[in-house]
Amino acid sequence: MEEMHEYIKSNKLMLTKKQIEVLKTYGIDYHQNVKMILYEIDEILNSDYDEILDEISRDIAEMDYYNNTKK
Repeated sequence: MEEMHEYIKSNKLMLTKKQIEVLKTYGIDYHQNVKMILYEIDEILNSDYDEILDEISRDIAEMDYYNNTKK
């Protein structure tokens, strides 16, 4: 079954419903600036490592790279 995605217009991210739920669980506003999302995730991972959150961080960083790199 294909995962549902949600496009977050404010920061040009395409997140799955599962990713959104994980971010909500940690109290991270996924509508804010991508750099702030990554900063908040990093702060959480520094004190409480979570493999799923780490994977989401890598996914968001990759999306940000491709959205903001001149081609």
